[in-house]
Amino acid sequence: MQLNIRKKISEYSRVLKITKKPNSEEFLMSVKVTGAGMAIIGTIGLLIYFVAVYSKLFS
Repeated sequence: MQLNIRKKISEYSRVLKITKKPNSEEFLMSVKVTGAGMAIIGTIGLLIYFVAVYSKLFS
């Protein structure tokens, strides 16, 4: 158990050592992609909701 925890901590520290902070261009691209994904998923959910509501009204 103790070795497993130490192994995980060393894996996490290795990942943190090789990661880097994104520059402003990379960050803005991430924000745009995330926002677009949220908008698309939200629109799909809203359309499904409308279909469900209108199908109950007309059945």
